[in-house]
Amino acid sequence: MALHIRTEPGIELPAYANAVLQSMFADYHQLVVKKEFGRGFSGGRVFLLRPIRSERPDLPAVVKMGPAALISREWDAFQAYIRHRLPNVANIEGEPIFSDDNQWGGLRYPLVGNGLYETGSLLEYALGASIEDMEYALNERLFKSMSVLWDDHTPAAEFPLRASYDAILPVNLVVAAANLPSSIPMRQLSPQTALTNSYQMGELVMLDGFRVTEVDREQHELTLNLAADSSFRMHVRAVPDIAAYQENQLLTQPLTGAVIGTRQMLLQQLAEQALGSEVNLAGEKVFLPDGTAVSNPLHCLPDILRMSIDARVGSVHGDLNLENVLVEYDQRNCVINLIDFASARRDHVLHDFLRLETGFLLYLLPQVMTEAGLTLDALRPFLEALHLALGNGGETAVAPALEKPFAIVRMIRRAAQPYLSQHRGWTDYYHGLTLYLLGALKFKNLDTYQTTPKPKVVAFWTAALVQHILKNPPQPAVSRQGQSAISSQSTKNFAIKEGAMVDHRTLLQLFSVLDKQLNETELQQLCFMLGVNYSDLPGQTRALKIQELLQYLNRRHRVAEMMTTAAVVNDSLDWPAM
Repeated sequence: MALHIRTEPGIELPAYANAVLQSMFADYHQLVVKKEFGRGFSGGRVFLLRPIRSERPDLPAVVKMGPAALISREWDAFQAYIRHRLPNVANIEGEPIFSDDNQWGGLRYPLVGNGLYETGSLLEYALGASIEDMEYALNERLFKSMSVLWDDHTPAAEFPLRASYDAILPVNLVVAAANLPSSIPMRQLSPQTALTNSYQMGELVMLDGFRVTEVDREQHELTLNLAADSSFRMHVRAVPDIAAYQENQLLTQPLTGAVIGTRQMLLQQLAEQALGSEVNLAGEKVFLPDGTAVSNPLHCLPDILRMSIDARVGSVHGDLNLENVLVEYDQRNCVINLIDFASARRDHVLHDFLRLETGFLLYLLPQVMTEAGLTLDALRPFLEALHLALGNGGETAVAPALEKPFAIVRMIRRAAQPYLSQHRGWTDYYHGLTLYLLGALKFKNLDTYQTTPKPKVVAFWTAALVQHILKNPPQPAVSRQGQSAISSQSTKNFAIKEGAMVDHRTLLQLFSVLDKQLNETELQQLCFMLGVNYSDLPGQTRALKIQELLQYLNRRHRVAEMMTTAAVVNDSLDWPAM
């Protein structure tokens, strides 16, 4: 007898689901589709199901269905990076099940709580949970489990951001395939030349030597890329004879066509659609609602992607968005289940934190702002308060309505702190967050949220503000009395009279403290508070700039002032005894 599949009102199964579910639950009499969870960024559809065998219901199950290649890729990634490493929160029950024609497949995830509690996504849970509930769910459940993966990291010097983060953004090029005669002049594009060129709309190109990473036979579209140690993704549309192409193979013959889209053009169009015509995105600066000029984050992208950093590389889930973290909960307890492992890999450990923070900034924060009647003016103090609260100047207050999103993002950043390449150095994190926020402009589901401000508006302006905070760290609001208290505590063993000059030996001791105990952001903040332009200090290295700063201040009898100010920037400075 064929399995009878019944869906709850409002749920629509994809056309291929029947074939997959018939194979997966062949021994059952009936299957009730209770709920669809939001979709992760790797693709596929995820449902909460209740299988029934001869009128006797089994425990609920979570099933993901999608193209066979996607399901196979997730199964392989799960076995390589997740299986037996995240007990009680991440598992797949049995092997993948495929339809008879092998075009579609499915995976079954067990529920840790065995279906005894309400089951929802982390976003659904966060909307109704208290700050204390979220602290337990994140710190005691999710982060404690995931640290098993994250702690198994290795240092990677000069880690290229493009190779790791390129896939977050829209593709670099969109090419419309066309059979062009060889007599027509075309630009020859290969993995060796792709990164060194700029591209114009309508330009004729010949693509050769690229790797096929995805084949969409329904849309006749290929996704091409470079080798594994770098990335330059392209979509080629209207590909003839699409059946001849296979994933993970090099092009067997060159493809010709015309450029119909570039990444910069795609991002600018998406941003213009979100922000409207009142924001001029053509220039290097954009203006906040309060009139402050900040760097246009779209213009920052090429420089960020060209960066290489000292990173920590380990196993990551790779798609830790709010819909891929399921929470089973009642009034007293909650358990965490992770799903969708298609993007699991070894990569920059910060990816999981950045994906999670982006989710809360774009799905929770706009809803909270809407309910409280807050405008975009609330965004800058919110982000500056976060920056100061993470060891960059002390605690600071936020609007009462934003206390929950503030607490959640602070939890995420505190959990990420041990995996920063430099203690309390947030530059790499902020650059990664900028890429994630701008990459989110491509997600169509964000257009369906009826909040004010809209999620994509928050994404753009948060990216702009993050870059602004990097260049202009906010000053902590410390009273003169509080500043004196901090100063006296931090400098009690290193007394220098106000207005005095110091000798060379003392300057060397001061240099050692600033060089070893202040990160780059704190050093820039110190200069800002002293009225010194950090970028104007002579020297190409950080050490030379510190040396020049100390000599500049000593000539002006401001060393004691510098120590007082440094203690405000970082109240844990360990000054040596004199």
